[in-house]
Parts: sequence; C-alpha cells; structure tokens
Amino acid sequence: RLAQVWQLWQLRRQHFDDVLLPDPRYSLRNIRLARFVLAGRPNTRIVGFEETEHGVATGLDVVISKTDTDHLHQAQFMFLALKAFGIDAVPAHTPPCVVFARKRSVATANQSAPSAVPISIGLHISARKPSQRWPAASFVELAKLIQAHDGACLKLFWSPGTTDDLLHPGDDTKAAQILTALAPSAQSAHPHPGDPQAIASVPTASLRELIDGLSEIDMLVCADGGALHIAAGLGKPIVALFGDSEIKRWHPWGVPFRTLQKPSLDVADIPVEEVFAAVMSLRAECHA
Repeated sequence: RLAQVWQLWQLRRQHFDDVLLPDPRYSLRNIRLARFVLAGRPNTRIVGFEETEHGVATGLDVVISKTDTDHLHQAQFMFLALKAFGIDAVPAHTPPCVVFARKRSVATANQSAPSAVPISIGLHISARKPSQRWPAASFVELAKLIQAHDGACLKLFWSPGTTDDLLHPGDDTKAAQILTALAPSAQSAHPHPGDPQAIASVPTASLRELIDGLSEIDMLVCADGGALHIAAGLGKPIVALFGDSEIKRWHPWGVPFRTLQKPSLDVADIPVEEVFAAVMSLRAECHA
C-alpha cells in the first residue's frame, strides 16, 4: 500500500495535463485516482469511457462513447480513446505472417554447410489468477510431446519466489517440479533420439528480464496475462490458455495465435493433447 501511495504522489508531481483511462469499464475509483493525480489544477482533463448501463459519466471531462464496441479488442479500445487527442484510427485485427528465425551456426573447415538451430519454444507457467494456472504435470507432458516430435529447444519461464509471499507470490516450487521431471536423469536409462531433453530455466524477477527472455524464443505457450501481451509486442506466435477472461478482448494482438478455453473457465481443464495440437498447427502456419 505504501508503494502505491508513493507512486501516486510521484505521478501527481509530474503536473500532467490529461489522464487517460483506456479501460472501457466505467470506474469511479479510477476517476478519483485520476483526479488526485491532476491535483485540481485548471485546464486539466480526465478522459474515459461512458458508463452505458446507467447512462452517466460522472467525473469525466471528456466522455468516449461505447456505442457498437462489444466486438472490440482491448488494443482497439486504446486507439478509440485516442480520439480525444485527434488520433482517429482503430487498427485492424488481422495478424501478419510471422516466420520463425531459424538461425544457423557459422561454418567451419570441417563443415560443408551450416546447421539449423532447433526452434525455441517458451513455456510460461506463472499466472496471477488461480483459474489461469495450468498444472505442472500438464506442462511436463506437453514438454515431452514437443521434444519427442522433433527435439525443439524448450525454455521454462516463471515468476521466482514462494507461493506464500503476500506481496509477490512466485512459482519456484512449480518450476522445480517441472524441471526435475524433465531432467535427463529422470528419463529412461536407455534414451533414444525421440526422448525429451533438458529444458532451460528462465526465472524472470523483473520486467526487463521477462522481455529479454521472450525476445530470444520463437513461440510461446502461456495463460492469458502480462507475458502473453509482451510476447505479442515482440512479434511472437502464441498458444494462449484462457480461464475466466474474454478471448475476444484479450487474445494476442497482431501475431498468429491459437486460443483454448473450456466451459468451466478454468485453464486446468484444458487437455494436454489440445495444447500440443495447437502448438503443431501454429508452427505449420508459421512455416517452422
């Protein structure tokens, strides 16, 4: 709480002219926070979306209509809000074709041609909401299926820390379960070419570490959350597992993707076979 108060005071000291509230949900709490940041200075504005259920917009200086917006993605809502600043464009949602970068090693005197580096697939296991958390056993099974298919390079992403940390719970225990199950010593004593190999560990304690790590993979499998949208911003194809969030509003933006969601709205109910099929389908689309 103290960190939030400090952040608000720092924002207040910036002397902003406008505060933009791009969340289409009308929120009196957010309006009050925006008013605090503006500190009652003259010629300042709070820009936000109308409250359509009751037909009011108390506290907003510039009201954005939500007429015919039920189909919009959050990115399109953001652009719609920019109309208040003279930017009148809502982007299309058709993703571009993304081709995996298949890097090649430098040829040596003993090589007739450089060899291709295996595709790199990230598995991000952390999620804030319980309904967005895929079980450790499911990630293990998925990793084995992917590795057995063609030996792709797998990287395990997670938020480090303990589950009982009230400020920032982490997934060290879950990650350890997955890594232990996929360690070479845990595999058969007589491996064959299709056996799973070790998976790389990528704990990300900061946003910078997460961005750096995601920039080095070719594809991501994750639940709906911050990592999904960072990966989309980096142009990565994504297999997204959805719990109780809206796919039409929060699906990966601007990249090829597959989304999976069950009637229970619980990610844990998504079968491993369906996720693996989505990975293979997306890879084929992106010419991997």
